[in-house]
Amino acid sequence: MEYEKHHIMDINIEDETQRNGRDISVFVDTHEMVNIEIGNTVTIRTDEAGIDDLREALHEVLTKLEDVRYTRMNEESNQVEDEMIQAGIDARENRKVKNRELSEQQRIDPFNSGEYHPNDPRNW
Repeated sequence: MEYEKHHIMDINIEDETQRNGRDISVFVDTHEMVNIEIGNTVTIRTDEAGIDDLREALHEVLTKLEDVRYTRMNEESNQVEDEMIQAGIDARENRKVKNRELSEQQRIDPFNSGEYHPNDPRNW
């Protein structure tokens, strides 16, 4: 059988070092090998077992990404919850302080002879 290389697909994966990402081409040849060409510089050539291992590794990566995302979201949620609880505590404490402030009438000392006039209706 003559050697042939069958094109399977092309994908483009973006990363932080490449503006337009990296072109990846996948081929299967008549020797039952898989060729993964990453750009013009890297080629991975492996058999079916290697592809199965790669698939398993990518599955594990996706599972770990879900765990990382879940943990981050829980931490952010807990932080927001803590901030809301603290805001409620602060508001309650501010209200207590405000309620302790004396009104204008409460600030008059009835025993201070300079301000208190027993016959003044404002003091009744």
